[in-house]
Amino acid sequence: MPPAFTGPFAQRLNELSGLTVKEAEEGEALKPGVVLVAPGRGHLSVRRGRLGECVVTVSENRPTSFTVRPRT
Repeated sequence: MPPAFTGPFAQRLNELSGLTVKEAEEGEALKPGVVLVAPGRGHLSVRRGRLGECVVTVSENRPTSFTVRPRT
């Protein structure tokens, strides 16, 4: 998505959703009930942080995987 689109897109989804929706930031920890939108022209990946928490990495590199399936 274009860089100027993702911030307002996340804000609008946040207004319409029962969940918190925001644009992801590098190193941000994943939290229950929070939806992260990749910044424009960015791709998100998730890695383990120093304390074992799941944190976001934002990259402009091509994604290595296109499938994300949340655990239920």
